[in-house]
Amino acid sequence: MRIYVSTHETAMGTVPLAATSRGLVRMGLPGCDPAEFVAALERDLGATPVEDDSQFRQIRGELDRYFAGERVEFATPVHILEGTPFQQRVWQELRKIPHGRVASYGEIASRIDKPGACRAVGQANRRNPIAIVIPCHRIVAGDGGLGGFGAGQDLKVRLLGLEGVEVRGGRLIGSRSGGRAG
Repeated sequence: MRIYVSTHETAMGTVPLAATSRGLVRMGLPGCDPAEFVAALERDLGATPVEDDSQFRQIRGELDRYFAGERVEFATPVHILEGTPFQQRVWQELRKIPHGRVASYGEIASRIDKPGACRAVGQANRRNPIAIVIPCHRIVAGDGGLGGFGAGQDLKVRLLGLEGVEVRGGRLIGSRSGGRAG
């Protein structure tokens, strides 16, 4: 299987991208080191990535709009090559959270019929291969706290802010679109 790689410059930093001919397989968060990203692809997927910008036209346009603060429902095809069946169910559920809304770890666990699996949902978020498109930054603690984020709370707050979600002192205040996903 051939995996193509490229990077995309955003206002928040470089976003590394990886895709097959079927869709996006990985996307790093802004500021992710492209060399480490490629090394992880080689290690985790046994692939020797090939640089090819032509595979990323759609996601580039969507990212440009997203980082300009526009409401974007990502339509770029994804091709999930990794994760357990549980993690993949979590990632599918995350894609249903609308722009500008949030959901708690517990809400996601309930939606996939695993109401006691809040921590496992958090671990699935941590292993999300296609950040932003699979919006793990939209998952928060049930008490209104931010919860974890592998790339750090500051980036999570900035991403939520792009979507109109207001955070103060590490707690959700509100959003332009009404807050929680339902």
